[in-house]
Amino acid sequence: MQDSKWESVGSVMGRLMESLGLTEALREQKTLLNWDEAAGRKLASKVRPVRIQKGILWVHAAASTWAAELSLRRQDIMDRLNEMAGAQVVREIRLVGSAGRERR
Repeated sequence: MQDSKWESVGSVMGRLMESLGLTEALREQKTLLNWDEAAGRKLASKVRPVRIQKGILWVHAAASTWAAELSLRRQDIMDRLNEMAGAQVVREIRLVGSAGRERR
């Protein structure tokens, strides 16, 4: 008779998500959900995350003054988001225009 090996559901789910390529997508979604806490209530009310793709978090600022505030706090916010995600999910934060296009 063979010894049966029991594993926790969390362990099995982790391997399954990794094999399906969902681990990174889950971390990215968690990052978007953590935006308000990482950015702080005031900034988060004026600068909203739009999407995250390939380590770039795209955000929309309500006004140029808020874009400037984001610029000053960018590294701190990225550090907080990555700490909350438990991995380096965000390598860069970029602004998008009102129609969702990258601002230059």
